[in-house]
Amino acid sequence: KTAQALEPTNQSLRDLVAVATQKDNDKKSVSTLDALKRLKREISEGVEANNVERLARLLEELDGLPLTWSAVSDMAIGKEVGKCAKLSDQRVSDQAKALIGRFHKLAKEERPM
Repeated sequence: KTAQALEPTNQSLRDLVAVATQKDNDKKSVSTLDALKRLKREISEGVEANNVERLARLLEELDGLPLTWSAVSDMAIGKEVGKCAKLSDQRVSDQAKALIGRFHKLAKEERPM
């Protein structure tokens, strides 16, 4: 990107930056999907064990991920988060409801009509 800033009209540099950016985005996408897969499993285990401290940490971690509607939808993590929203612990329930709101916002912004 530094080279591109020095020579913004060079098409070869622009192409190289585009390819590098795409590879970086693909890598981030795969790591996000891996994280979602793990979090879905761990949230499910936490709900079964009614471990609210663990669930609070997991939901916080989930909230920190760069989510897309495609990733959320493909992993169906909303089902697990929805179970957390129904728990009696207010903190976990509020975290889960906030995430569900975020999922709904992503869906409205990104899903095809």
